[in-house]
Amino acid sequence: MARGIFVAAVVALALGVFAARMPLDKKFIVPQVLSRHMNPPQEPMTFKWDSCGGNGNVVLNSLSLSPDPIQFNANLTASASVTTKVAITGGDLALKLQKKIVGVWTDIPCVSNIGSCTYNDFCSLLPNKPCPPPLPADHIPCQCPFAADTYVLPPTEFAIPALPNNVPAWLTAGDFYIRASLTVSGAEYACYEIYLSLGK
Repeated sequence: MARGIFVAAVVALALGVFAARMPLDKKFIVPQVLSRHMNPPQEPMTFKWDSCGGNGNVVLNSLSLSPDPIQFNANLTASASVTTKVAITGGDLALKLQKKIVGVWTDIPCVSNIGSCTYNDFCSLLPNKPCPPPLPADHIPCQCPFAADTYVLPPTEFAIPALPNNVPAWLTAGDFYIRASLTVSGAEYACYEIYLSLGK
């Protein structure tokens, strides 16, 4: 489940062409320490993740992405472990995405379901077709419901495609912040924030 959430977030970032429409009135300009209670810091600059809340029904035990920064037209190695303490049959997924532009953290708005979006009933967005490899071999479902269990994605390589020639590198390369929150029936099951860099 977490693989779907976080890999989808990374893919959304790769489509940073929409950053050209970012509103400049929502800025974070004060340097701060990485904390679940604070705005993104000015200089994370290395891959890291942290909890930002939740009642513990969904726990991200580990998450690793390499290389750092992530490169286009290259392989990405990802691993993760997630524990769901209750069955997940639905819920709302809220994503907040930001990119550092000229030293200022700037919101990436929701455009065509890409960016800082809230996906109501995220289960309905999951493709209704057999799970692609390597998920079946690792016993990781890709459709609801997700049974209460611990799901482990061992280090696995994924191909990251090259950027189209008409996409300026400055729109995608750089430092990004992702905040993902899963809410079920008004209760926040999980909240995690990620800081990562994308190469050119």
